[in-house]
Amino acid sequence: MRNVFNVAVKIIGVWVFFSGLRNLSMAVISVVNAVAMDRVLGGNTSALMCGLYLVFAGVLFCFAWLLVFRTEWVADKLKVLKDESAGVPLDRATLFPMGIQLVGLFLSLTAIPYFALALTRAKSDSLLGSSAWYFIICGLPWMAQIVLSVLCVFKADAIAKFIANRTNVSWIKIAAFVLAGLGVVAIIWHIITVESRGG
Repeated sequence: MRNVFNVAVKIIGVWVFFSGLRNLSMAVISVVNAVAMDRVLGGNTSALMCGLYLVFAGVLFCFAWLLVFRTEWVADKLKVLKDESAGVPLDRATLFPMGIQLVGLFLSLTAIPYFALALTRAKSDSLLGSSAWYFIICGLPWMAQIVLSVLCVFKADAIAKFIANRTNVSWIKIAAFVLAGLGVVAIIWHIITVESRGG
């Protein structure tokens, strides 16, 4: 039971990591959008959106770190029973890469329609001259998700080995806290600039 739980938690952690990457890409896109529209970051909602995306990305990366690299700790806290019965042997070395492939398939299948929609919309807006910016803002995050999910499908064994061989991954936690901190700073900056305009 515990082996299955550990593998399932690691697979969920990989999915949470991808969600964090999507939020991080949306933070970058909101900054690009602000610059493209010739706005000052603090003067509109782009700073607020960027801050929120960074906070969400930081929180998701913390959860991903916990689920992928501290799986035993999670299992202990949830009091998952240790494997004692001699039932069907479940091998982590085959279950985890298979789960990564399933996550990759799911993520690519969910991203392809949105990417196609962004391409179609960019082509139809080309008469207005905004097709490149529309594609950057709406299509690029989905394209990045497709590329990363295809890597998960075809390089699942390498990803599983990379995760299994990591012993000191505290830098992920530190990076997640830095991202969340930057997000909070952007949100505070937005609040200060909005109040200074109102007052």
